[in-house]
Amino acid sequence: MLIDTMADYSTEDVPALLAEAARSGSGVHDTTTGDVVVASYAEVRGLLPDRCLTTKRPPSDTSGLSPVRLAMRKFYVKWPLFSDGDYHARLRTHLQGAIGRLDDDVLSRIAAHVTRAHQNHASDTFSWLKTISEPVSVDVIAAVVGSSGEETEWLVEKAKVILEELAWQVTDDEGFAGVVSAMESVAQWLDAALTHGRLTTPFMKALSAISQDAELGFDAALGAMCQTITGAYDPLVAAITVLGLLSAHPSFAHGESAGLCEEVLRLSSPFRFTRRFATRPIELKGRVIPPHTRVLLGLGPANLDETAFPEPTELGKERRAHVAFGGGSHYCLGAEAVRDSLRALVGVMTEHGFAFEASNVVHHPSLAILRFTTVDGRWR
Repeated sequence: MLIDTMADYSTEDVPALLAEAARSGSGVHDTTTGDVVVASYAEVRGLLPDRCLTTKRPPSDTSGLSPVRLAMRKFYVKWPLFSDGDYHARLRTHLQGAIGRLDDDVLSRIAAHVTRAHQNHASDTFSWLKTISEPVSVDVIAAVVGSSGEETEWLVEKAKVILEELAWQVTDDEGFAGVVSAMESVAQWLDAALTHGRLTTPFMKALSAISQDAELGFDAALGAMCQTITGAYDPLVAAITVLGLLSAHPSFAHGESAGLCEEVLRLSSPFRFTRRFATRPIELKGRVIPPHTRVLLGLGPANLDETAFPEPTELGKERRAHVAFGGGSHYCLGAEAVRDSLRALVGVMTEHGFAFEASNVVHHPSLAILRFTTVDGRWR
């Protein structure tokens, strides 16, 4: 099976395509990049923690790269996502527990977005994205970072520039320059926050410790900061949006909160693929993948694998563990905060019998990351 991660999928039935990829297992290739795509649940789950794959890019000739692209590559190499080995382990030690459970005040604010939306739009069409998904996501990031709402919205706008390159694989220097400019803006904000002792949350205290660690330093703290915001905002917006779209399902009102949240995560899988590089020859179903080959582990396809999840595109019960948060040493550190957000939303919606019925849903064209541009509808 062939896919093209650079193509426009805004009008495609992406869940059906991902489920088909899962049936193809490791026999999937990206027509643009040539990457090997591993898509079955069993293979993805087995390879996520395997040391035969690394997130660290192999050494390559950079002599032909423009200065702005070199700056961007230098920026990304400090991210936890794109690092491995001792550096990654040391960075992760600082970050462990830095993004913990959400406190009651944050959970109350999350629930209030839903009740307020029901009061303000009891009988009219409204945007689920603008009214619930995006404001809730800003609140969660503000709680993690300790920033004001206005600051958080500004940080999110910078993160969107960075995520656009990651999701859409920008290939021109103008696009790269935008990423570098966004990174520099976040660096100035973080430097000022650390300099003035704005260490009001465990996450900011962890970034301060990383910055002062002689083996890591400020650039590592910046990488962790940028990854956290880009890895939190759009994926959380997507998951909350999928929750809204599923709320009209007959099983939603009678479902158990934790189980519903896990199904929302499985069905949304906001980051549909995670990049790895082979550290040695890997045999997959009789095929040998050479060292340094770029491999995309299909989190989205794996979560729609019918051999692991019968009727994979339906809201189910008593499912096995999904892989939406990845696995191994790169398992998402903010997983519990995401779960808390979804549980707060499910709780208030099931308690009051709220259900949203969409009338207009438009997806972002990217295949790599689930994003929506329009989600309009009414309370049912």
